[in-house]
Amino acid sequence: MVLFQTITFCYNVITAIMSGAFDDISVFNSNPDIVMVGFRVHVGNTSASHIPSSISIFQRVIKLDEGMRSWYDIPFTVAESLLADEEFTVSVGPTFNGSTLPRIDSLEVYGRAKDEFG
Repeated sequence: MVLFQTITFCYNVITAIMSGAFDDISVFNSNPDIVMVGFRVHVGNTSASHIPSSISIFQRVIKLDEGMRSWYDIPFTVAESLLADEEFTVSVGPTFNGSTLPRIDSLEVYGRAKDEFG
């Protein structure tokens, strides 16, 4: 598995524009030779109070740790990778305290060559 793309945000982070969870983050793959096989997300680097309580992908909910700056690696199942052929969507939940806006510090997408994927 290789790093396929690091997504860079304006002002180095992505933050909700209103309280609660923000709209979905859609990731698109324009390279027909690559299959997206997972992603990793970094939270808490700019502020522990802006860490989202959860991230959802493909009907899975990944609970994040309150107050802990961390990277979360989220591999896809084979079925999820097939669904993510051209696009996948990440939903970000509200912060733990609900009074600050959730913030993602970085999002990296992992891909594999289709001929290696099988």
